[in-house]
Amino acid sequence: MHELHARSLANGVRVDLVDEQALKEIEPCAKTVGRALYVKDTAVMNPQRVMAAIVADAIQEGVAFHLGCAWHSRAGVDCVKTSQGQIAYGHLVNCAGLFADQIAHAFDAGLHYCILPFRGQFYRLRPESKVQARFVLVGRCDEDNPTAIERYQLQQWRHEGVIEWWGHRDDMPVVFASTVKVFGETTVGCVDESWTPCPETPYARSKWAAEQFVMDYAKKIGFIAVSLRLPMVYGPTQKGNFFRMIAAIDQGRFPPLPHVNNARSMLHVGNFVHATKLALQQSRNGQPAYVVTDENPYEISEIYELLLTGLGKTIPKWRMPLWMLKMGSACGDMIQTATGRSVPVNSSTLEKLIGSAWYSAAAITRNLGYCPSYRFIDAVPEMIRFYRASLR
Repeated sequence: MHELHARSLANGVRVDLVDEQALKEIEPCAKTVGRALYVKDTAVMNPQRVMAAIVADAIQEGVAFHLGCAWHSRAGVDCVKTSQGQIAYGHLVNCAGLFADQIAHAFDAGLHYCILPFRGQFYRLRPESKVQARFVLVGRCDEDNPTAIERYQLQQWRHEGVIEWWGHRDDMPVVFASTVKVFGETTVGCVDESWTPCPETPYARSKWAAEQFVMDYAKKIGFIAVSLRLPMVYGPTQKGNFFRMIAAIDQGRFPPLPHVNNARSMLHVGNFVHATKLALQQSRNGQPAYVVTDENPYEISEIYELLLTGLGKTIPKWRMPLWMLKMGSACGDMIQTATGRSVPVNSSTLEKLIGSAWYSAAAITRNLGYCPSYRFIDAVPEMIRFYRASLR
């Protein structure tokens, strides 16, 4: 916090370090421990409307926009290859947001840097709402920086006193959003909370470390904490694998998957909200962690066919043999190793498609009355509508 204060002053930002009493006068609903950073010139804004205004101003100045134009690669000294063909330039200004590092790397710039995306989102509670929730949502870590979350999240909680502040309200449970990947990347049979965690990836290890960190502080200080271990969460959003899968199927880039006898647990965002509300009613002697899933697992071929139908496409009679998919993924591994660049088809992505990841939500159903009402088949129309709207 003190470092942010120093940087803000150095860059001309109007900012003050205030104590708890001063913060209460500025914003009665806000709480802190010791100090807070009061930025006088800040606001919550709608990025879509801001961007629309910038675009309108630019068009008036004679700027031409090529929408739906995806970057593919560099094509020579003064030309780039895009989904709409090659585009020549005199000066190239790289303002590609989260993709900017990849474009920079194509020009041998900033090769030692990469962007770690973190997304913030605000929800407004009605004044009469009984929900006074505090959630800890930890973003996905960089595979090349496996300690990112532990260093920048867990240690920061300790330094900033976040955990101690939670302890000031021991009547309100702390809900930590974890992952079923703490049990491993795939399963043999159905896994529940009785299984011993065995995280395999940096992401899973950081989540498991965070779970233990929160629980240790809960025991030390005496507040209630519960971790919800989530599988893939889906819904109408551009974030995540399903949006990319829908786009690939719609554009004819997704292979006709064979019928694979696998079982993958997933979670509709509506069921997640339902489980979170129940977790906020957790008693002091309740279970420390729960697996949360939809009512039943899904087969990948079932998901594929539901998305095909939702897009208005015919379910193909011919399916790509599994051996062909495995051969393609092996080629993808070799290309990835040789070039150092990620490819859409490799062993990891294939395992996520055909492997099983089956988990049981019996414990939270039995103990907290969890009753999932959303299914993937019901969510497909809304997901397709969201995808179509994003193309406009």
